Amino acid sequence: MINSRFSETARESNPPFLAAGSGRSNLVRTKGISYLSAAVEGNNVAPALRELIKAARRIQEFGFTKGELDRAQLESLRRIKRAYTERDNAESDSFMREYTRHFLTGEAAPGIEYEYELYGRFLQAITLAEIKAVADSYLADSNRIIVVSAVEKAGLAPVSEEAVAIALERTEKEIVTAYVDEVSDLPLLADMPTPGSILSRAHHEEVDVTEWRLSNGAGVFLKPTDFKNDELRFSVFSPGGTSLYDETQYLSASYAASVVRGSGIGDFSATALQKKLAGQTVSVSPYIGSIEEGLRGMSSIGDVETLFQLVYGYFSSPREDSDAYANLIRSLATVAQNRDSQPGRIFSERIQELLTGGHYTAEPLTVERIAEIDLSSSMEIYSERFENAGDFTFIFVGNITPEALEPFLENYIAALPSTGRTETWRDLGIERPLGVVEDVVPAGIEPQSQVAIIYHGEYQWSRSNNHMLLSLADALRIRLREVLREDESGTYGVGVRASYSRYPRERYVIRINFGTSPERAEDLADLAMSTIAEFRDRPPEDIYLTKVKETQRESFELDIKENAYWLRGIKNALVHGRELSSILSYPELIDGLDAGDLTDTAKGYLDEGRYIRVILYPETPEE
Repeated sequence: MINSRFSETARESNPPFLAAGSGRSNLVRTKGISYLSAAVEGNNVAPALRELIKAARRIQEFGFTKGELDRAQLESLRRIKRAYTERDNAESDSFMREYTRHFLTGEAAPGIEYEYELYGRFLQAITLAEIKAVADSYLADSNRIIVVSAVEKAGLAPVSEEAVAIALERTEKEIVTAYVDEVSDLPLLADMPTPGSILSRAHHEEVDVTEWRLSNGAGVFLKPTDFKNDELRFSVFSPGGTSLYDETQYLSASYAASVVRGSGIGDFSATALQKKLAGQTVSVSPYIGSIEEGLRGMSSIGDVETLFQLVYGYFSSPREDSDAYANLIRSLATVAQNRDSQPGRIFSERIQELLTGGHYTAEPLTVERIAEIDLSSSMEIYSERFENAGDFTFIFVGNITPEALEPFLENYIAALPSTGRTETWRDLGIERPLGVVEDVVPAGIEPQSQVAIIYHGEYQWSRSNNHMLLSLADALRIRLREVLREDESGTYGVGVRASYSRYPRERYVIRINFGTSPERAEDLADLAMSTIAEFRDRPPEDIYLTKVKETQRESFELDIKENAYWLRGIKNALVHGRELSSILSYPELIDGLDAGDLTDTAKGYLDEGRYIRVILYPETPEE
């Protein structure tokens, strides 16, 4: 309930903090703490501190409202009911954590069935007076410590202990008023849409996927599963994205979905929407990527209609909220202002600059560039991206039958407007550098270095090539960890990641990165590259191929029973024009992989004449 109030405050006009939160944790295993915390703009600590103290005093003097308690009870019941419903599908990791807490701290572990029973017996009986008593003990001003972590930077006033003490003294003398819980009783959609119709149905027998074509032109795919008893996941996409806008509109397009996510839909602000959805397991999030736009999310089976109403709302009635826009800009500006104190970020930005030839899509988000994000342009771009539902594909995966889904498709998805427009993404002409590029990035003062070695170039996109490229990265990761971590003790870990794209151009990237001490960075980078050269010169030992294939088989056996995996697999098959049955044929790629494939792939894509090598060093060498 405290965190809900803080979230509401953070969405107001000119809020005293960027974000705030409360909670309880262990200072050490036998000593617990209650805390209120806030992140602020610059070193503007006093307003945030005042708001935290006032929030605590408001609760101590007035407690909570019945509406707040009702929503908190609904949320608690939702969480425990979901855990109970999925008790037969619980991950082993959740048991391991609970048993560990039981052993180390004495936390009771009676099992989900008994815990669910306790919630049923006691949750609704909790009173406002009992909640206030607990809050009073958590928020007592005795034994209180105030900790401030501030930025030391030219032009930024430091935070003094005296200023904090003055702010605290003034706040404790202020008069606080009771919290007013504003809740809307309006329906989620102001007017129910006029239903559309289903034009055709098809069934993909091999994978048990049903396909519909709707009257507005939208395509829908459903994979019914029983992996989770109470889960429906979805993905919606259409080609286009930010690629369709020029440099002057790029940032407005990039943050358009963020503006809408923070604003809400229809008559509901983000705060009102959060209250409206209390007790429901449902989430819908719009996005606009580089070459596509869409929505993603999930719901429980009992909240499916709410899910479809949210989808309809994000398509047809995105809300324009100037306060949400202003708060987004403020948050982005705070991150940009602190950019110089984040060596890792400077390092990553330099790599992107080198990899894209300094293209505007990879430029750092400075305070000056943030000013290019325009609210009206963002809203116009968002509406333009989502005005034509007939250009979208909807994918659903979860525990629901085609017959149960069809009414929602007719009443909400087929009811969305369609302009008949057909479009695709645009190639922005981003060029990769030729030859060898080596650079040094001085940033930060800590005696730490980062090394990045990036191989990149043109690519022949195919399912077989994709698998061999990813397998090469897996084998390289194992070998480089042996050499750099186990043999040399030069790093805690080595990351190797391969990626590829088909649109707008067929390209690949293999990135090797690791952290180390500055005095060893150059030597370990050389050692990494000589180890990589071994993969080009001769097939790796059988042990590496065996480990890669075993890991891939184990991952597939787990993934094939996950709704999220099927969601990605169906989307990838549709985007690349493959048969849906190809989702099941991945083991064939694993079985067909041999050591020669890895060597051939290394020769083709670990080009010693085309790579980027960047090392991060501290600005001031360690004395």
